Amino acid sequence: MLLEVPVTNPLLFRRRGRLAWYNDYMTKCCGICGVTKPVSDFHSRPGASDGLRNQCKRCRATQRHESYLTNRTQALVSAQSWSRANPEKRKASHRKYYEANKAAINAAAKIWAKNNPEKYKLGIANWRKRNRCRVNISLERYRDKKYQNVTTLTYSDWLQILDYFNGRCAYCLGRFSVLELEHLIPVSKGGGTTIENIVPACRSCNARKHNRPIWSLLAA
Repeated sequence: MLLEVPVTNPLLFRRRGRLAWYNDYMTKCCGICGVTKPVSDFHSRPGASDGLRNQCKRCRATQRHESYLTNRTQALVSAQSWSRANPEKRKASHRKYYEANKAAINAAAKIWAKNNPEKYKLGIANWRKRNRCRVNISLERYRDKKYQNVTTLTYSDWLQILDYFNGRCAYCLGRFSVLELEHLIPVSKGGGTTIENIVPACRSCNARKHNRPIWSLLAA
């Protein structure tokens, strides 16, 4: 009589040909820890006679971890080199991992922030310094919402605007380390944060223009 055995490794079933014979491989002894375990505790290996690795999953994970600790510096250098050579693949890999583990990552981040309030505040402050333009775009969206204006500008749009003006102030044509988002039509006069209504401006020119029309500044 044939036994109804769950086929956890289809490769074995194809090799043996008959479901009853698969019962011979329901368990396997790990070559490292010496413990007999179900075949589901072993990774598949097509080149092996039984289609399974000699080590169980736990022992193999331990081996890989010990190998990483032994060659940690070399592994980190290799990973960094690959990341620099493949930035798009690295971003795609990180995004894929984040989407697959979004809930767990966010929960862990909240716990860490709660347990490390000072480090969290410092990290937020440093991020704001490094991403001042992103912060400004978010603030402009809040202002547009208040005045019920249109907001379509993205960070990539802002980079295109900077490239168009060669990183210079649109009014004085000076080069500055920090350029602000300047609305040609002021927000208070109905001007939205769109790629057509934004130019880069230095702090001085932006303050001088304030909420006046653009021609008043050019005339001055």
